[in-house]
Amino acid sequence: MPRARHLVWRFVSECRTGVDGDAAGLATSELVTNAIRHAGTAIDLLVRVGPGLRVEVSDGRPDRPLRRPGAGGPDVSGRGLYLVAVVAARWGVAYDASTKTVWFELDRAPPGPDRVWPVRPAG
Repeated sequence: MPRARHLVWRFVSECRTGVDGDAAGLATSELVTNAIRHAGTAIDLLVRVGPGLRVEVSDGRPDRPLRRPGAGGPDVSGRGLYLVAVVAARWGVAYDASTKTVWFELDRAPPGPDRVWPVRPAG
């Protein structure tokens, strides 16, 4: 899943999409992990840029994904969809006869002042 996270983070950065690359990478990693762990089928990853960013992860098992209510308790797994819901503006699931697609969307950050970092010479 680190590869999927990195690919989306890099895409967001290089295409200057205006969305949070870390949030996009985290949510992508969670969806890809869930698809690999629970579906056990080939997966497809699709990234769309429009007014914001939409990432879709499809697999060949049309079972309904389960979202646990929160991040409490001793379990070290089971929080993927919770994290997606926290970082994404919107998310959902689409089904057809043989696949499901779990998606999320991130909005572009509103324009703001340029960030300027002071540079001090060494020494």
